[in-house]
Amino acid sequence: MPRLLKQPVPSRIFASLAALTLCVVLAGCSNDDDAELDETMDASEVDSAEYIPASADGPAQNVPEPKLPAVATENTEEGAEATLKYFWEAIDYARLTGET
Repeated sequence: MPRLLKQPVPSRIFASLAALTLCVVLAGCSNDDDAELDETMDASEVDSAEYIPASADGPAQNVPEPKLPAVATENTEEGAEATLKYFWEAIDYARLTGET
């Protein structure tokens, strides 16, 4: 830390501007999530699809997405248990599908 304070002011300003520029450039990147919103699926198709486990060919498919139960929002022991169970299911879902 003391070495950082001994640097000349212009080099600290340059480093700060470089870091700010990098942050702005990275924030401007997009992954075209809007394209996924345009696609619609029938809910009956998703429910009838068969679970396909993960393999060397790719991630698992048709894994049921975990849903947060209403009791998880309560400040009780049951709510804490429901929240913990939900997070474990979410971790398994992310591990199987690669979708967080």
